Amino acid sequence: MLTITGLLGSSVNLGLLFLGVDKTSVLDATIIGNSGPIFVVLGGILFLKEKVTKKERLGIIITFIGTLAIVVEPLLSGGVFVTKSLIGNSLIILSNIAWVFYIVISKKELHHKVDTFLMTTYMFILGFFTTLPLALLQTKGLGNLMIIISTAPLKAQLCVWYMAVLSGSLAYYLYQEGQKKIEASEATLFGYLAPFFAAPLAIFWLKEKITLPFVIGAFIVFIGVFIAEYRKAKK
Repeated sequence: MLTITGLLGSSVNLGLLFLGVDKTSVLDATIIGNSGPIFVVLGGILFLKEKVTKKERLGIIITFIGTLAIVVEPLLSGGVFVTKSLIGNSLIILSNIAWVFYIVISKKELHHKVDTFLMTTYMFILGFFTTLPLALLQTKGLGNLMIIISTAPLKAQLCVWYMAVLSGSLAYYLYQEGQKKIEASEATLFGYLAPFFAAPLAIFWLKEKITLPFVIGAFIVFIGVFIAEYRKAKK
């Protein structure tokens, strides 16, 4: 189970995601990617027998509406929604499904049995050994791969290190630690808060502008997560 979970969370999930994004439009990828939390909620109900209260159900519905408002923002701003590749869209859907099974299996079979740090470390070791042959095949040999790595600009090197250490190992470890204390369907709600972190980075780094539909959608998401997660203080 540890090996299956590790493969689903690393090579299968991330591999399908990156291949799908490469073959489809960003808007398509965003829309399909934001369906991930809904898959997790359904997986928690079906496989983990988690109970979703009326308040949590209301919060999930509100956060989903807020996410849709953010996703369709380019349409409201004059963007054009065009499906470039059915294959790319299908790969991202499969990536979402792989993520669901990663969450469900790790929650049901491994929590309280396997240390979170061990689980995360083993997963990324599996990811390395299963993607290395693909990298060698794509670059036509170890020599060419080493040349590409050694000659890559500093900006690219820093991006890879950030993805490996912070958004990879640390993020997965913290997610698993958090999942130990709450249900999977609750944990996935926090994924809807991503726009609150992405917006400042988009403004300062990408020089993007915050539009009114985005602000409205972000506010709706915040309200939905607050409703679903609010608990009265206990003595």
